[in-house]
Amino acid sequence: MRLVVISDIHANLEAFRAILTRIDEIKPDRILCLGDIVGYGPNPNECVEIVKKRVDVSLSGNHEYGVLGRTDLRTFSENARIACEWTREVLSEENFAYMRELPVSCVDEGMFLVHSTPLNPERWNYVFTARDASLQFSGFGESICLLGHSHVPACFEEGGGICTLSESNPLYLKEGRKYIINIGSVGQPRDYDPRASFGVIDTEEKKVQLIRISYEIEVVQRKIINRGLPLFLAERLKIGA
Repeated sequence: MRLVVISDIHANLEAFRAILTRIDEIKPDRILCLGDIVGYGPNPNECVEIVKKRVDVSLSGNHEYGVLGRTDLRTFSENARIACEWTREVLSEENFAYMRELPVSCVDEGMFLVHSTPLNPERWNYVFTARDASLQFSGFGESICLLGHSHVPACFEEGGGICTLSESNPLYLKEGRKYIINIGSVGQPRDYDPRASFGVIDTEEKKVQLIRISYEIEVVQRKIINRGLPLFLAERLKIGA
């Protein structure tokens, strides 16, 4: 089975459409979304509508929780808070209703899916380093945990009590090992590569591949500015930070 994994779209319609063009060429069996469909970007309704039509399994992220009022926006950065408040104003009731039903984690295709971390997912902690990851392996019993939230692609492998960061792409999964895999962000990459990011998992070949796609960043930047969202949210897209 071939699975496409996406995360952190953040209302970036141009980036989302660009990866969907590539996804249509891949012809996956299923598409999994790890949350943060909205927040930061200028097209929340359009992105939620696409997820509703195209995605087989979708999770809630901290930005969905912020827009829904389930997480105190005072815990967000100022730019994130402003974007969530704006999103709350423009989001349709149908899309609010859809987001209310999204879980924060689930098991699908024998993998544990979560937006932030398998341990205490609603605390919205991050996994950046092998040390961060090593603390999280006890939070799931499956061999693979897929997560997002950091906007930085990474794969952490645990075996023999040792956790390491793998830089292989594609990555071939080994028997008897456990993995925490972050496939990066569609709409707001933060690894200094501005291209949209997503992943493909081939369950027969036991292979995980990270794919990057260029998109019309300037179009999104103009939309962000025209909607009165913080200028920083437009500027960061160009440098992928």
